[in-house]
Amino acid sequence: MITEQKKRDVALVVDDSPEVESALFYAALRISHTSGRLLLLYIIEPQEYQHWAGVRQVQLEEETNKAKALFRLMRRKLNNAGFEAMEHEEVILEGGKSEQIV
Repeated sequence: MITEQKKRDVALVVDDSPEVESALFYAALRISHTSGRLLLLYIIEPQEYQHWAGVRQVQLEEETNKAKALFRLMRRKLNNAGFEAMEHEEVILEGGKSEQIV
């Protein structure tokens, strides 16, 4: 009897911290051994004082552009390390990190 192995998603919260690169390669190695998928997650945290809707919209646009740039950087690092065929998904969420991760 042959059973189909379920693919696992490995989530990586992407930010501009120095630790994210180590976490990226750890996740990539884990996925390469378990035939999973990498979920790149960027969370836009709300600012404390948002009195004007226009300011909020500008912040969202800036954070979305930053997320996309970080995703491109992560993909480039994966490709340079030989993980170009790795299946991945890029997700941008709004809210507190602790609420969005759970």
